[in-house]
Amino acid sequence: MKKFLIKHKFTIALVVFLAPFILVIIGDNCSSYLWWGTKPLYTFGIPLKDALTLWIAVGGSFSVLYNIHLSQKRFDQQERQIQLQKEQITQQINLQLEEQISNRYLKALELLSC
Repeated sequence: MKKFLIKHKFTIALVVFLAPFILVIIGDNCSSYLWWGTKPLYTFGIPLKDALTLWIAVGGSFSVLYNIHLSQKRFDQQERQIQLQKEQITQQINLQLEEQISNRYLKALELLSC
């Protein structure tokens, strides 16, 4: 179930966000035929225009927060990659220094042995 939710989270979010608009369209077109004239969208006593404006504002706020979260996640990943690259470069430099030192030591031994 968790994998399904993760895989389809954008579809679920889109359906939840668009549900009031779809229900308003269905209610306007079918209210005389379905439920004996009742509207399928309950707006807690707020006028429909204000309720949809509020719904769009809340959806926009959540999308901004989600984008901030994704940006922070991407920055953290880039920082980890940079840190890993620095560690690899440091290891390579240390290996080169060790090789230079060992080469100098071997050359010194060769000179002493002659």
